[in-house]
Amino acid sequence: MDYTGLSKQAKYDRKQKSFGAEIGSLPAVVNSDRKEACRFDLLLYLETYFPNSTGLRPFGEDQKRAVKRIETCILTGGRFSQAFPRGFAKTSITEGAAMWATSYGHRKFVPIFGATDTLACSNLESIKREFQENELLAEDFPEICFPIAALEGRPQRCGSQTMDGNSTYITWTADKIVFPTVPGAASSGSIITAHGLTSASRGMKHKRVDGTQQRPDFVLIDDPQTNESAASPTQVQKRLEIIKKSILRMAGQRSTIACVVNGTVIAEDDLMEILLDPKREPSWQSERIKMVKKWAESHETLWKEQYAAIRTTFDPATVDDQKRAHRDANQFYLDHREEMDKGAEVCWEWCFIEDCGDAHQVPEYSALQHAYNILIDDGEDVFQSECQNEPLPKIQLDTDDVTVDRILGKMNNLEQEKIPATCSHLTGFIDVQQKLLYWMVVAWEENFTGYIVNYGAYPDPKKDWFDLKGVKKSLQSVAGVGSLEAAIYAGLETTVNNLCAREWKRDDGSILRIGRLMIDANWGESTDTVYQFARQSSFASVVMPSHGKYVGATGTPLTQYQKKPGERVGLNWIETSKAKRGIRYALIDTNSWKSFLQERLKSPMGSKGCLSVNGKDKNRHRLLAHHLTAEYRVRVEAKNRVVDEWKLRPDRPDNHWLDCAVGCCVGASMLGCGLMKDKIVLKKKEARKDRVSYMDF
Repeated sequence: MDYTGLSKQAKYDRKQKSFGAEIGSLPAVVNSDRKEACRFDLLLYLETYFPNSTGLRPFGEDQKRAVKRIETCILTGGRFSQAFPRGFAKTSITEGAAMWATSYGHRKFVPIFGATDTLACSNLESIKREFQENELLAEDFPEICFPIAALEGRPQRCGSQTMDGNSTYITWTADKIVFPTVPGAASSGSIITAHGLTSASRGMKHKRVDGTQQRPDFVLIDDPQTNESAASPTQVQKRLEIIKKSILRMAGQRSTIACVVNGTVIAEDDLMEILLDPKREPSWQSERIKMVKKWAESHETLWKEQYAAIRTTFDPATVDDQKRAHRDANQFYLDHREEMDKGAEVCWEWCFIEDCGDAHQVPEYSALQHAYNILIDDGEDVFQSECQNEPLPKIQLDTDDVTVDRILGKMNNLEQEKIPATCSHLTGFIDVQQKLLYWMVVAWEENFTGYIVNYGAYPDPKKDWFDLKGVKKSLQSVAGVGSLEAAIYAGLETTVNNLCAREWKRDDGSILRIGRLMIDANWGESTDTVYQFARQSSFASVVMPSHGKYVGATGTPLTQYQKKPGERVGLNWIETSKAKRGIRYALIDTNSWKSFLQERLKSPMGSKGCLSVNGKDKNRHRLLAHHLTAEYRVRVEAKNRVVDEWKLRPDRPDNHWLDCAVGCCVGASMLGCGLMKDKIVLKKKEARKDRVSYMDF
């Protein structure tokens, strides 16, 4: 370059400019009206300046409310926690909010915290790309974008960069941006930094050009936890303490810091769930956003049964057959869309895979279909946490507890209804539900070794796998009556006659009949019907209504009840009567007997007291195994005793054959079956006459 005729200063200035240090004068704002319109409107800013992300599709009302909450926090302060479903532009909104706050000078120092350093720095990298490449921002925010563009992606130029001869003091690193110092610009010297949540955050500050110390005045926390940390109470507590003791104290003692936490609830009692609970964290305002606000009226039928069957029926060994199944499911949805959409309400109508002509991707046609696809493909557990921000409760199972596979390992290879010659008793139980009657028959040896010889439901769904909600052929439809009570009565009559009238053959050719058939009388609308049927049945000597009683750790065990005249008291059951009923019934401590059943299912094959299942085909009995493991126990200590309290697993709402198996165990106890220690207790009972000792199984 020719410097002939230039003064010494001019030569220096020209050299600096040629080295990229002097960038010249600031360009004018292209559209000041557009820029000014967004000054106090975060939503408009996101929609206007980011047409390929937050401005691509209109937000739903829940998202708009979330954006408004961030805007309020930036402008006026506060603490807000917000749970978003995955894929709801949470991170894009967070990044855009940091840019809006600093670009307009609403906030001067904004740290962004992520679950890890890497994730936080990826947020900052995304922000840097927008300032470098976003043409709309370059037009309206030249005081920020012009000096950044002049760096040409070379951070080493920051120290020497000048504009009109004045240093810009810009910083452009992987974890920190310091905006150019531009006289009169609201953004001048603003700071955005990136940090992992568990990184050191105490004493965070930045010395400004004028020598003052700038402390953080607004904090954005994006996805503060990992799957691992969310599942660890220790890590949850550690991250909560960091937020409360370090991050919220960064502004110093003379001012408060504004803070927004945007995340997704991953597990029960994780960090996000704690921050969302006003009772546990009353200083935070919060909202939990769900992908689906209301399921379709055809949730159980068209969606979970027919649509799901089409979508999941494909040959896994055939290339592209899964895509074929997905296309077939799409066509089913389009053919029945009006009925399948009826009654549903989604949070964001644009949350689905659109048809973009990509042959490698099967499109979707609505946000509702997208939600059902996730539910069907990934299961309720994933959907509840990732999409609804309501994870299923954590279940702490004992390592020795019965599992589905463990039950399926107890197939005894006997033919269905084949009874070993060693058995001397048959018991049955019927669990009454609105649509179906679930039933079971178990053969017993005197020592409580049992064989589930048959089980089923009436009316028979004729499927190896079904759930109660999805059943179409119900008691009322089969009975052809309008009254539910009449339908239950008719169903009981058919089922009891089928079970009690028949002769059950043993291996040695001798005949057994059911000695005790109990019927669940706890279901509200059926109680009177069950008693009426038991009184009028031709098998009244065998049939007995039963009531399960939940006896928790703080309750009084049935074995401590004072025996009344005419009552039979056994191991955690009482056979009694009420005058108004006119018939005897059984009262059962269900917690105790579920624990007893658990031990029978855990007992190894061939041992005394083992309960096994007649059959060979594991798939045929897989639904039974799911019913038998539909509850989990929590050991609770109170009143100087430890009791198993059984609770229904949320992912297995059907536990009806579990209730049947428990009832069959109680029936066997009533007929005299017992473990050796049970017989000792019974002898003590006979000696005392009026009481029976409590036995923990």
